[in-house]
Amino acid sequence: MNIRKCLTVLIFSLLLLCGKAVAGEPFESLRSRQLWGFKVDVPRDSIRLSDPCILADKESGLYYMTGTSGKLWISRDLDKWTGPYRLIEPDTTSWMGRNPEIWAAELHLYNGKYYCFATFTNKEVNIGSFKGMNLPRRATHVMVSDVPWGPYRPISDENYLPEDRPTLDGTFWVDSDGKPYMVYCGEWISNWDGTMERVRLKDDLSGTIGNGKLLFKASASPWSREKLDGKIVPNRVTDGPWLFRTDTGRLGMIWTSWIYGIYTQGVAYSESGNIDGPWVQEEKPITPPDHGHGMLFKDLSGRWLMSVHSHRNDHGNYIRIPQIFEVDLSGDKLKVGKKLVWSDEFNTDGPINGLYWNFENGFVRNHEDQWYQTENAYCKDGLLVLEARKENRPNPLYREGAKDWRSSRPTIDYTSASVNTRGKQEFQYGTLEVRARIPVASGAWPAIWTLGKDMPWPSNGEIDVMEYYRIDDIPHILANAAWGKDKPYDAKWNSKAVPFEKFLEKDSDWTSKFHIWRLDWDKDYLRIFLDDELLNEISLEDTYNGKIGNGSNPMRQPHYVLLNLALGGDNGGEILRDALPMKYEIDYVRIYQ
Repeated sequence: MNIRKCLTVLIFSLLLLCGKAVAGEPFESLRSRQLWGFKVDVPRDSIRLSDPCILADKESGLYYMTGTSGKLWISRDLDKWTGPYRLIEPDTTSWMGRNPEIWAAELHLYNGKYYCFATFTNKEVNIGSFKGMNLPRRATHVMVSDVPWGPYRPISDENYLPEDRPTLDGTFWVDSDGKPYMVYCGEWISNWDGTMERVRLKDDLSGTIGNGKLLFKASASPWSREKLDGKIVPNRVTDGPWLFRTDTGRLGMIWTSWIYGIYTQGVAYSESGNIDGPWVQEEKPITPPDHGHGMLFKDLSGRWLMSVHSHRNDHGNYIRIPQIFEVDLSGDKLKVGKKLVWSDEFNTDGPINGLYWNFENGFVRNHEDQWYQTENAYCKDGLLVLEARKENRPNPLYREGAKDWRSSRPTIDYTSASVNTRGKQEFQYGTLEVRARIPVASGAWPAIWTLGKDMPWPSNGEIDVMEYYRIDDIPHILANAAWGKDKPYDAKWNSKAVPFEKFLEKDSDWTSKFHIWRLDWDKDYLRIFLDDELLNEISLEDTYNGKIGNGSNPMRQPHYVLLNLALGGDNGGEILRDALPMKYEIDYVRIYQ
């Protein structure tokens, strides 16, 4: 065996061993279907995948992502993914052929079973030609599995769609009549004006009933355009349909085409409220340029999201990366929100996710009274809980006569938790959003903050999205930023302290509720909000370091997130022991860009 082959075998064996570190029924069942390049905990933006479709499965508590190529990725949190696995087992004796291309695979739960809709291309079969282009055998087929991770196998070998024309991107929809349908595209290479069509499916999805019906053509779009033979005309492509209903019951369809070579997604709405339309196109696209082929899904917390792939030309190579946007279906139209870069929803009971979070340990800063330890942070019922407790045990750092405050204390009287994403999840610009319920008893000092990844404090920059403590024994909520001056540990502050009484005047039950703290950060400003109320706005023209930071601007570098519950110390005030144990509860942490 030559050296290259030995190395290949060794690397593949190591990857399989990595896979064995992933526990749970789906992963155990999938070991034999791990594909070359298999990896554990891959960041979503490191995956190359077209037409990403994500199924949020409540039964297994996991997310399943597939798309073009028919490979499967699995995640607990939408950010780190394990795979790829082989998802589909096509019938190679059928029209699909021995080695079909697989495009735009989708996963759907219907009547207790899991179905995969995927487009297969058999290039060995030519069904004709059009305008000098050969037409391969291409169509969507339906497969089924008892579990979301598959394998998915064809329900039957019959043809769902016409044999004599190429069709693609079939998706699933149950209409207002309770009947199942497939919505699919008639490919432009056979008609020069791509179509969107529907066909009725049998109740068990094992085939189609009757003929397809035209819903609209590519030329109906007011936003997609191309230059053809020197003229500006509607683009010919229809791609990636996905149907949805708003909370008002309005039926819509997202679909994708091109605007002068840029992949873009639009939306149409049915005037009748059913699948047959008529369909009316919105005037403008709904996604940023080079984003498209979207699918909608609810995450395990019940939030509506849209998966799409971003699409760019990198020196002639088309790079496609799965992306996620928040969407709002509460009104009469779909509204696309911000791109979700990363989030932790804390949906799994037990320890906090070590892929994202680090722990601080011991006595750390500000002469605080608590000893930080890992066991005071845990996830329960969809929340991250940072819990402060009374303790009475020896301080392992204690030295008699020591002057340092950390080692001059003979005992640990309190414990709590502090977690951060340093080196694991850092971001520069965008929106940080945290939904939390904070403790407000005397001595409590909860915080949401960020620190710059480079240089020592304060020249690395600090952004306090939320602090709560007493000033002259009066409770305040603070929104601050700090950066360096001319001497070590000498900070310049921009602080806004709002008396807590102001929030209680608005809502006497404020302390029992969760609230949303938000940082909007761009190259010009920091803006800190509490429940959409602006607390502080800071110009980045004012945040340059002094001599100790070499005049750099720490607010123009990546930052990481910190969450902690401190007690006492420089700012927390006198600790009310009867209020312990004290809980700081975080519902989620999200970063958008």
